[in-house]
Amino acid sequence: MALPTLSKSWIFNCNNLIAAQGTVVLDNQTLLLAVVNALLATGKWTVFYSCNSVAAGTAGDGVNRWLTPTNLVGNSPGSAHSWIVLKNTNMPGGNYQILIEVPGNITSAGLTFKRSINAGFTGGSTTNAPTSTDQVSFLATAAYGGPSNDQAMRWSVEVSTDGQCTRVIFAAGGALRGLWYLEKTANPDAGTTYPVAEFVGGTNTGSYTPSLTAIQIYPLAGVAGTASVGYVSQLTNLTSPSSINLNWPIVPACAVGTTGAFGYLGMFQDMWVGSASIASGDSYPGAPNWTANTVYALGAQVTNGSNVYTCTTAGTSAASGGPTGTGTGIADNTCVWSFFSATNQFVQVGQYILPWNGGAFNLT
Repeated sequence: MALPTLSKSWIFNCNNLIAAQGTVVLDNQTLLLAVVNALLATGKWTVFYSCNSVAAGTAGDGVNRWLTPTNLVGNSPGSAHSWIVLKNTNMPGGNYQILIEVPGNITSAGLTFKRSINAGFTGGSTTNAPTSTDQVSFLATAAYGGPSNDQAMRWSVEVSTDGQCTRVIFAAGGALRGLWYLEKTANPDAGTTYPVAEFVGGTNTGSYTPSLTAIQIYPLAGVAGTASVGYVSQLTNLTSPSSINLNWPIVPACAVGTTGAFGYLGMFQDMWVGSASIASGDSYPGAPNWTANTVYALGAQVTNGSNVYTCTTAGTSAASGGPTGTGTGIADNTCVWSFFSATNQFVQVGQYILPWNGGAFNLT
């Protein structure tokens, strides 16, 4: 199977395990703090300001008050609780901000999550979260992928080195639990002032299948103001492999407007659509194992050991061994190979295929 070439380089922090902490509150506090710290560690996200329920900052002070899990205090608006605003200057507009608020039902893995595309968050106190004139709510005291009972959790964060793409993945109990996806779209339709694709969702039990269903267009060509647009990704129901080569395809995902605006809206960056018949956590490529004394065509791909190789000179493979190493011009009898990737360069998350760091995708 021919695999896509990554358009971006990535900062990976994947397959992290958080053991059960003894209470579901501490589980969620520890999980959320780990994810926030991982985003900050990339250098693409910074703290704009924050509140630990005892002290609240002012917009732009840059003070991180989420230093320990117990700083993440859950409570209803009007009562003391915690929130944090993170900023990413690499997104369209240069002032992209997200608000993560810890509500009263953190024991049910609830979370409040809002985004400001450009205006920025202001205000806020120990009892009420900041607001923004262009805020959009993705979660309103709803499941985000954290646990509703005391259990171990897995989390992964991947951020592109240009800061334009951010993904957060949650898993537990052998199942995908949640996906956050915040990115600048590529090749957006003309008239899109802030080309972004965003999704934040999850479940607190069982298994979760992401369904990317909301994109904000600012503004549409010829339309003043903003429009909230539902969208679907291209080819979302691949139920059969190719009848020609029996491989499952990797299809580029694009945003297609379905309400408020219609037609092509932009491409997802380094994200593809996979098959509904392939489980979350399955890795790509599905390149066949190298075999001896086999005729390989130019461009053929094989797995040998822990690596995938691409045939750069057609020929017949050797009687034993096969390509090794991570270089180019690797001789194999009359074949010549080049290193392509570690075997798990891509991983299926729900029905979407994302870049991976070469390790196993662990759901437990």
